[in-house]
Amino acid sequence: MDETMNLTDCMRSFEESWFEEFKQEATKGSIEAQITYSQMLLKGIGAGRPNVNLGLQYLRNASRRSAEACLRLGKMYLKGKYVPANITQAYFYLRLATLYRCKCGKFAEEYHAKRVSNVHLCYPTEATELLKLLPNDPQLEQKFKEEFAVWKGN
Repeated sequence: MDETMNLTDCMRSFEESWFEEFKQEATKGSIEAQITYSQMLLKGIGAGRPNVNLGLQYLRNASRRSAEACLRLGKMYLKGKYVPANITQAYFYLRLATLYRCKCGKFAEEYHAKRVSNVHLCYPTEATELLKLLPNDPQLEQKFKEEFAVWKGN
């Protein structure tokens, strides 16, 4: 007898499997896995329900070595998604993303000038563009420097 599974159950099974695989890799320290696992936690994929606190914890951990994680956190604080909107925190993570090296390679000039497109976002460049939308407030930069010193020391 042939066993069949409906599409919803099939997708749920895959989500649960992926959830466990990304959890294992994230726990081992894979930055890419931490970012993906954080998104799964935030959205409740594979876990049944969202776990915002744990998702943010993994994303903050990844932000120590990833412009993508910084950009995601900055956007979250900017939009108030999963966290209360907070311009200071948004500025901190967006500004932090700008400190990472662009990985656009030999096409960087063309990509940044928007003469060519790419399959990925340039996270530092995207963060720079978002920072331009924020108020030009010297106190934000000063607060960033203070928080960065603490962040760097941890």
